[in-house]
Amino acid sequence: MNVKLLRKVKDEICKKPSQFNMDWFYNDRDQLGNKPSNCGTALCIAGWGICLSQKINPNDLMFQDGDFFARARKIFDLTQGQAENLFDANNWDWRFDYEFEGAGTMKKKTKIAAEYIDYFIDKYGKNEN
Repeated sequence: MNVKLLRKVKDEICKKPSQFNMDWFYNDRDQLGNKPSNCGTALCIAGWGICLSQKINPNDLMFQDGDFFARARKIFDLTQGQAENLFDANNWDWRFDYEFEGAGTMKKKTKIAAEYIDYFIDKYGKNEN
């Protein structure tokens, strides 16, 4: 598991909560339907992983073809099950899923997502860098 990249994604979504949306790899709206600041694009954990690892602007992800799930799974070095648990908030541990769905601000949503990333690393990446 690429723990270093997961931590970079965590830092990025915490710095840019309006550019986070777990419903899509990329979108022109954040999780609450608001227009994202900066480049106008919101990404999920997988989308941020692709952009950060390839050092591309989030807008550029919109113009790439391919299976984003498979690309992100490979970049993060995850099993199929781990990728499903990380990339779909509905598959997060019930406490995180429940809190994430109920959070009314993007700042709260990104805080919960950051906590889930830490939980995920503790659960699956104990022996990783």
